[in-house]
Amino acid sequence: MGFGTTSIRQFLRHAVPLSQWLIAAALLVLSAATCGREEDVQKKQLAADAKTEVLAAYLKSAGYRLDPRDASEVRSSALTQLNSSDPEVRFNALYDLARTAAHRDSRDALRGLLTSMNLNERLLAAESLIAYGDRDGVPVLIGLLDSQQLVKGSHPPRRVWEIVREALLRFTEEEFGLLEAQDAPTAAATRPAWESWWVENGESLRFDKAAKKYRSRN
Repeated sequence: MGFGTTSIRQFLRHAVPLSQWLIAAALLVLSAATCGREEDVQKKQLAADAKTEVLAAYLKSAGYRLDPRDASEVRSSALTQLNSSDPEVRFNALYDLARTAAHRDSRDALRGLLTSMNLNERLLAAESLIAYGDRDGVPVLIGLLDSQQLVKGSHPPRRVWEIVREALLRFTEEEFGLLEAQDAPTAAATRPAWESWWVENGESLRFDKAAKKYRSRN
């Protein structure tokens, strides 16, 4: 079963919140026993009900995959629109690069956004990169641990520190008190420990593809 270029663009403009990834995955597993039509409807309804940014890796894990031809077209279009003066066009291009981050060209473009003045751009670029084994996104996320800014388009509204918390706990073996953090000040208080860990271990971090974790060789 596949989607055409037009339909997949419309469908994947809706994103699944990080906090609902496990629910999404569970629903898709349960729906596997149903007919293709019912599964298709369920996926579309799930995506339509959850409108916020998400890592390309989470989309991939939840079963949303682009046909290689669609991915190539989406990536090419995003690369040409990334420097648009229109903020929405630029962010949509960034989102498309995030969901095609399995390709080196997309990751190279995302890496250039790690120093963007736009916090939401840095956040999405960093998340996408670490999900595909690029450790350069890790210190960027650590630097956002104390941000209480709302994540662009999040519904229900979520703060940057909440998304960062989930990503660091998901992709590393450390927590430094972040696991118990339920508010911004508590999360921010863990930032110095994370920064020290990065200084000591950053260069030796390797991505374990099987476990989806960054591990230090120190």
